[in-house]
Amino acid sequence: RGHVVYVNVAMPPAINRSSLAAFVTREYEPGERITFDRYTGAVHTLHEASERPDPAGRTAVFEIQTRRGMYLGNSEGGRRTGHVLPRSMVLRVQGVTEATYQAPGGDTGTRLVIQLTDITED
Repeated sequence: RGHVVYVNVAMPPAINRSSLAAFVTREYEPGERITFDRYTGAVHTLHEASERPDPAGRTAVFEIQTRRGMYLGNSEGGRRTGHVLPRSMVLRVQGVTEATYQAPGGDTGTRLVIQLTDITED
């Protein structure tokens, strides 16, 4: 069964809100490969990944399509959708986009999203 999970990713300190989109678009070109070398916490909803705002505006979000990892969230329809990704994942960049989300309370927001697909060999 596949999952789409979200992981916040902080860019270097020299990046700020006004330069984030240009930096991410330049650094994460479609076809590029990224490797995760540690266990990584993720969530299944973009609004949950956006609950902790970054005042400096240097945080984008990885949107990862994968079949790997373990769901840690509440199976009874709770609001917490935690997921842990394994070490040594290889991911391919599919693109960069700005996504709009709506939180359960009705608030909306936008995030700069780096779309990735898991290409880790079994």
